[in-house]
Amino acid sequence: MAALNIMQPAMAPIMQPVMAIPTTVQPNMPPLVVINVRPNVKKQIVDCAKRRITRFVLTMSAMAGTDDEKAALVSLTISEATSVLVTIKTTSNQHQQVMVTWHNTFCKLLAMVQSCLALGYSFYHPLDSSLMPVQFCGHVITALINNICNPLAFMHKFTVDADRNVTILDWVLDDPLIFHVAIYFIWCSDLSISEFLSTSTSHQLQQLNYAITTIGAVAKLVLQEQIPHPPVILPFTQLEGSETSDNIMHHIGNLDSVQKTVFDYQKSHMLNIGDLQVLSTNILAQLDMMMAEVQ
Repeated sequence: MAALNIMQPAMAPIMQPVMAIPTTVQPNMPPLVVINVRPNVKKQIVDCAKRRITRFVLTMSAMAGTDDEKAALVSLTISEATSVLVTIKTTSNQHQQVMVTWHNTFCKLLAMVQSCLALGYSFYHPLDSSLMPVQFCGHVITALINNICNPLAFMHKFTVDADRNVTILDWVLDDPLIFHVAIYFIWCSDLSISEFLSTSTSHQLQQLNYAITTIGAVAKLVLQEQIPHPPVILPFTQLEGSETSDNIMHHIGNLDSVQKTVFDYQKSHMLNIGDLQVLSTNILAQLDMMMAEVQ
């Protein structure tokens, strides 16, 4: 049992919250007891926090980008990792470790979208087009991300003809890339985000909204990278992507009843496919172990 040094600090004024956190993840009032634990116990808590912080991509805090917002997420995550209503005394270095994990989550998402972009969007020019392939691709991308009538055109299925006319097929967010990346990001990556999905179906659908808006913000940035030739690398931060994320969430909130039903059906299908992927991966992993033992 780790020896506990308990210090009762003087009552500090209650700070105003620096970011909005959904009621589903709202912590209790911060405890006034600060506990210092042995280094090995502290390491376990920090390691747990590093695993848990990825869950915030399923909340309205997914695009927390300011220093204060990120610091608040780290503090909350470390507090949750203790499993008791106390504050663990941690160092700035340990806070930074958790912060780096949060940053790396988005680096991995960015890499996923970059690697899958050509599979999710049709950039191949028709044979009867008079444009060079690079020009055709640049025009299509510009039409998708700079569409005045529909700023979220890149989130929808579309067609493009030889005269480079881009037609949005419907007004429900259904671009295949967004859904494919969401499934891989949540269920198939080494981030284990699916562990933090709610047991409530309605809450799961809301959690997917936050994930989809985050992925959409990253997808827009990656599309912007493709416009210059050769392509350029644009730095992505949650702060810069928050406007796109907010616009997507606003669009979701304004779907009519029919569109919402279709969108919820698509997300329900995503949940089923995601769970199936995890099951398949687990079965294949067991088969790999069996084959290794045979060899």
